[in-house]
Amino acid sequence: MFGPSPGTVYPIEGEMIIGRGEEASITIPDDRVSRRHTRILAHSSDHIQIKDLGSKNGTWVNGKRITTAELQNGDTIQVGNEVVFHFVYRDPIEQRLLERQKMEAIGRLAGGVAHEFNNLLTIVLGNMSQLQRELQGSPTTPPMQLDMLRDAIGAADRATEMTQQLLGLARRARPNDAPVNVSALVEDLGRLVARTLVRDIEIKLDIEPGLHIRGQAPELQQALLNLCINARDAMTRGGLLTLRVRKLGLDDPRRLRDGLPRGNFVEIRVEDTGVGMEQETLKHVFEPFFTTKSQGEGTGLGMSIVHGIVTGHGGHIDVQSQPGRGTTIAVFLPCVEAPVPKPPAPPTNPGIVRGPSRVILVVEDEDALRRSVARMLQHLGHRVLTAADGIEAVDLFRRHASEVDIVILDVSMPRQSGAETFDALRAISSTVKVLLSSGYHGDHLEPALRASVDGFLPKPYSLQQLIDALKTVA
Repeated sequence: MFGPSPGTVYPIEGEMIIGRGEEASITIPDDRVSRRHTRILAHSSDHIQIKDLGSKNGTWVNGKRITTAELQNGDTIQVGNEVVFHFVYRDPIEQRLLERQKMEAIGRLAGGVAHEFNNLLTIVLGNMSQLQRELQGSPTTPPMQLDMLRDAIGAADRATEMTQQLLGLARRARPNDAPVNVSALVEDLGRLVARTLVRDIEIKLDIEPGLHIRGQAPELQQALLNLCINARDAMTRGGLLTLRVRKLGLDDPRRLRDGLPRGNFVEIRVEDTGVGMEQETLKHVFEPFFTTKSQGEGTGLGMSIVHGIVTGHGGHIDVQSQPGRGTTIAVFLPCVEAPVPKPPAPPTNPGIVRGPSRVILVVEDEDALRRSVARMLQHLGHRVLTAADGIEAVDLFRRHASEVDIVILDVSMPRQSGAETFDALRAISSTVKVLLSSGYHGDHLEPALRASVDGFLPKPYSLQQLIDALKTVA
């Protein structure tokens, strides 16, 4: 790579001509520069040659006029009368390693943000769900207040889904495959995209209802969102973004063209009316770190992530594009039958307290969250002890071990981790029930710890989810 100014770099692939003529790869509008001044030829990634092409004022490398020379890292290149280039070589393997490390760091940051955000959402959901139960039990509660609570709880649930996406980026969430209603997922995505894209992009949905695949909804949503963002970036002057979902049967003529194996497939199409891509660009579209965006505007990982998610679901992806005529990306995923809906649970009286009264020790370093959980447990009729960290919890438990029935233990705490605290609690009493709680999914726990505890309560959780978790350790 070399650049005429800081922040501007050019990849050297094959031959490159520097000069003033139209045939030059890099044009310098200066009469002191010949039309074909200098040639740079990359024989390999570590063998790059520079040659003067009989220029007017010569080609200089590190202050020495040359006819032919090998470029080395840090060389200064002078064309004509001015120093215009500094040659810098970066090992492509090293560069990709740096990019990978950067993405891993971003993932860890995203996971940490999601963990903290889940703590806050637990406070919000816990308090609102408890308030909802109390207000529903009162005949004097204005209906508008119940509507406001339902909307607020719905918004918190959607925020919870966002944190799961962040945890997926951090590779902390690995849910088991399950039936996914792709039709509903794409419809929800269309509404999300309509709210977040620029106003001069029109969104059109053409969705066959009730189509299902088997997989992981957060990953699929991430892949399709990446495709929508790419489509937005391709429509700099506005345009039309169309999302289509339909079923491909065994006799569909498109199956042969797209090389699909036997079986039914769901086709998801993301179509834009943007700038499109050249055929040469299409050849590299799924390569990691390949991007058509300006430096600093993209990692080049978006389409490779999409490809990995689609193939990981046993699917196939096809890209069709022409310059000036937009891009169509078709994702084909194996179709499954819609799951048989479970019968709805019988309605419950919001005032009923589930299960017998117990003594529960809550170990949580977040003050507001600790108070919120304690209030929910007291509302359910339990006696509550609280500790702000693991060391305080062990000391408190040592004095009340004969009384405590259940410990709700946070995983990530200062001074002493949840795992260390768990070992100390079990050393005092091998029979105490321990319910681990974390803003991460339980899959990130050490296998030995996950196998030893009595249950896992993922944050954020509502009052009913807390009730259900307590029932599992009864």
